[in-house]
Amino acid sequence: MKPPNFACFFDIDGVITQGPNFIAVAKPAIQALIQLKVPVVFVSNTCMLESDKAKQLSAVLGVTIHPEQ
Repeated sequence: MKPPNFACFFDIDGVITQGPNFIAVAKPAIQALIQLKVPVVFVSNTCMLESDKAKQLSAVLGVTIHPEQ
């Protein structure tokens, strides 16, 4: 399989989450992209440390999210 020639950026707040809750379709969509080896980057306007946000996203999504993502 040829590697993708694109990446996906997701705004966490209001796009994949609404308040403390994840939008239902976000989890399988992000898992599928990661499984297909599509580079995924998350952006947020919160003041949470990248390492803490990565741990939180990893726990909810069930995949490893690195702080640099």
